Amino acid sequence: MVYFGMLLGGANAALANNPGGFTTLVTANVTTGTETYGNHTDYFLDNGILHVDVASNANAESIKYLKPGSSGTPSANGVQMISQSGVPTGGFGEHYYIYYYFYPDGSQDSAYLGTTTSGTNVDLGYKRTYNPATDLVAVDMEIHYVLGKGNTALYVYLVANHPTTYPLCNIAFIQMIWPTDWVWRIRRRV
Repeated sequence: MVYFGMLLGGANAALANNPGGFTTLVTANVTTGTETYGNHTDYFLDNGILHVDVASNANAESIKYLKPGSSGTPSANGVQMISQSGVPTGGFGEHYYIYYYFYPDGSQDSAYLGTTTSGTNVDLGYKRTYNPATDLVAVDMEIHYVLGKGNTALYVYLVANHPTTYPLCNIAFIQMIWPTDWVWRIRRRV
């Protein structure tokens, strides 16, 4: 198996309480469940700082950040960290959600795998199982979104599994598109 990992910061360094991306200002446990987003149902993670909506095909559609110590909830009062209109210049085109893509296949056929709780962390898992009729990349691919109590960042990792019964293959590259709301970041510096 191959593991790929990435941390998505919910805020710039000036807003983090320490280099570990953890704060004791928010002591709420991570909650999870389903909710309506747009015209469909998403799974969510919420720890009182970040509220993350993930669609059934593993695309993260919304990440809202509420600065620790602020009133309200990240779902209702948080700042949207994913650009909902895309970045017209800068190479992101009109991407309006976070998704992963491994060439030459896409990832739109991923399905919800399950929710795992470990200590103070909650992990939403999604899996794309190799289908020889439609997929060229002979790999089972999982993506996981993990949020912990007091975390100011979302942890995301991929697991690539290639059983010996699968044909040989190459993965040219794996791409994760993370269109963040740069306008918000620029406004915060002014």
